[in-house]
Amino acid sequence: MTIEDTQKVLAYVTAAYPRYFANVGKGAAENMIAVWSDTFADYSVATVMAGVKGYISADNSGFPPSPGQIIEYINIVGHPADHSGTEAWSLVRRAVNVPWDQFDASFATLPKTVQIAVGSPASLKELAQMDNQQFETVAQSNFLRMYDAARRREATEDKFSNAVFNAKEAVGIELKKRAEARQAALPEKKSETPQITTTNRDDVGNNGVDSQGTQDRLAALRRRLGC
Repeated sequence: MTIEDTQKVLAYVTAAYPRYFANVGKGAAENMIAVWSDTFADYSVATVMAGVKGYISADNSGFPPSPGQIIEYINIVGHPADHSGTEAWSLVRRAVNVPWDQFDASFATLPKTVQIAVGSPASLKELAQMDNQQFETVAQSNFLRMYDAARRREATEDKFSNAVFNAKEAVGIELKKRAEARQAALPEKKSETPQITTTNRDDVGNNGVDSQGTQDRLAALRRRLGC
């Protein structure tokens, strides 16, 4: 996303939250554009705008979004197995209309996020025992709240999983480079074979520490032997 794209996106955000941005000065606005442009450099303007619209449509806080919140909504909007709240509730509605001994199998057919919102096969069975009015009002309201929380948590986990994976990969590469650099900096080791010197017996006494004593003992031995 370019600087110009970022300005268009922030103009949309400003229009949605006019009071918040009424007193933002030029310097603060330029800093905001720089941060958003840097954060979403690898995103298309259409993707970021989809995240912004998703945040605004669900927001009840009255505060504009941060870049991290927009990324969270981008993950929600782009989740391939995601369902809207109404679609998810229709899946639950079908799941409770099964024979009494098939609730485990019925629960297993639900998407993961719907399972998290429902809780367990036992919870699904409890929903089936409600009267229709309670099921379509209280139970539906509770489910939609839990489902929205599960979607947000799942999107956040995906975001941090990717970030952690990328960080681990980068750290691994950096450690490998450092190890290679340390290895290259070490002096080359020469393979040295110990030299074993042998002394010729004819040379005994020429360089020995006790050469004179050795010669005297040999001379005495020769005399005794009559040599």
